[in-house]
Amino acid sequence: MLTLSDSAHRAAVAGTAGAFSSALRIANVTCHVRNWAGRDNLPGYGNGDVDFNTACFPTDTTGDANVIGNNAPRCARVWNGILAVAPTITTGAAGANYRARARSNVCTYQYLKDSAARQFTYNSLSGLIVVTSP
Repeated sequence: MLTLSDSAHRAAVAGTAGAFSSALRIANVTCHVRNWAGRDNLPGYGNGDVDFNTACFPTDTTGDANVIGNNAPRCARVWNGILAVAPTITTGAAGANYRARARSNVCTYQYLKDSAARQFTYNSLSGLIVVTSP
């Protein structure tokens, strides 16, 4: 049976994934327009510290990391780097709205505010966002 709480949690994940997807598209277009592929610290975007891969998708905000690889902290930094008002995120198991994980250049953003397996993924090679929110 669907409850009001389930609907609210589902809407929270859908809204956050939508905001992330919109921010990602803006970052990607900005990177292409400024010919910033594979470079670091795009001026005038966010805090000016977003790093991009050769496909113009965000990969980090620290150092010169142009791949996400299996690095969950990079996923968390992308989250905070592209979202203007980001829900809290952690790489641990609790203490925030979302948990960032990474595997093979795919970031998984797991929703922590209920027990359902709600999350969305960001493929940093293709820009594909996939939402799972039962």
